[in-house]
Amino acid sequence: MNTVENLKGYIVNNLGYNLRLDKVKGREKLPLYIRGAFDFYQGSLMDRKALFAVAKGGQLNTTQLEKQFELIRQAHNATPILVADELPAIVRNRLIQKHINFVVPGKQMYLPALMVDLREVFTKPTEQHEKLLPVAQVILLFHILHKNEKTEAYPFKQWAARLNYTAMAVSQAAENLKALELCNITGTKEKYFVFEKPTQALWKKAETILIDPVQKRVYVDSLPPKMIFPKAGESALPEYTNMNASRQEFRATDKATYYEMVKKQLLVNLNDREGEYCLEVWKYDPTVLGTDSLVDHISLYLSLRHNTDERIQMALGELADLW
Repeated sequence: MNTVENLKGYIVNNLGYNLRLDKVKGREKLPLYIRGAFDFYQGSLMDRKALFAVAKGGQLNTTQLEKQFELIRQAHNATPILVADELPAIVRNRLIQKHINFVVPGKQMYLPALMVDLREVFTKPTEQHEKLLPVAQVILLFHILHKNEKTEAYPFKQWAARLNYTAMAVSQAAENLKALELCNITGTKEKYFVFEKPTQALWKKAETILIDPVQKRVYVDSLPPKMIFPKAGESALPEYTNMNASRQEFRATDKATYYEMVKKQLLVNLNDREGEYCLEVWKYDPTVLGTDSLVDHISLYLSLRHNTDERIQMALGELADLW
C-alpha cells in the first residue's frame, strides 16, 4: 500500500472516518522546491477542510517545514497536515513543539488544527495514564544501555545490589514494567526480568511513558567539596555531541542527597533563578546509569527533549543516534 492508502486506513481505524482524498490542483501557486517535496491532497476530516502534504521522501527539517507550511497555508487558505511514512522521534518532538500538524500512518497523529492530540487519545489506556516509576525507568534504561550484557540472567536481588535499591523497590518496578507490557517476569524462588523486544523496539514502545529524570532545577554559587555531582544538561551535551559548551555549569544529584544538603545548609546562595551552578535534582541517582563525572546519554536526552532551543534540539538528534 502507498502512503495515501495507509493514511486512509489509519484514519478510518482510529477515527472512524472514511477519508476521501482528491489530488490538489493549482500547485503552480507554490515554489518549485515545495512542489518537488510534496504531493497535495484535500478532503474533509471531522467536518473540517483538510489539506494533506504527503512527503515524497528525504530528510525533513522542521525549521524549513515551518516556513514551507506557512507558504502552503497562504496559497491554499488551509492549514497543511504533513504525512510521512517515517519520522524519527526527535523530528516528531520538534513538530509538536512548533505545533505543526502531522500524521505518521500506523504510528502517530498530532493535529492541533483539529483541537485534539490523537497521539494521546488513541494510545492504550496504560499509555494515557501511566508513567514509569523512577526505579522501573532505571532498570529499563540499564537494560538498554547494557544491551551486550546478559541482564536477563540477573535475579531481582542482583538488580537491587547493582542499582542500590531495596528488593521491595525492584519488585514494585517489576510490576510497573509488566503492567505497561515492557517485560515479563519468570521464576518462583528467584525471579527474573524477560525483555522480549530488541532494545530499539523496546525504546520505541516506552518512549512516550519515560519520565523526565529531573524533579527540579535550582541554582547555587558553589557545591560542597568531596561530593559527586556529574555533568548534566547543557554541560553534558558537549561530551556526547558537537554542541559547544554553555556558560552555565549544569550538575546533577539525586533528591535524597539534595534534601540532605539543604538540611545541613551546605548549598551556598540556594535560589531558583541564577548562580554559578545550575543543580538538577534527579528522581533517581544519576551515577547509577552514568558515571561520577557524567550522566548517561539516554537520561540526558529525556531531561532535555522538551527544551525548545534549536541548538539543543540539534544536539538531541545526535544523541538519539547513540542507541
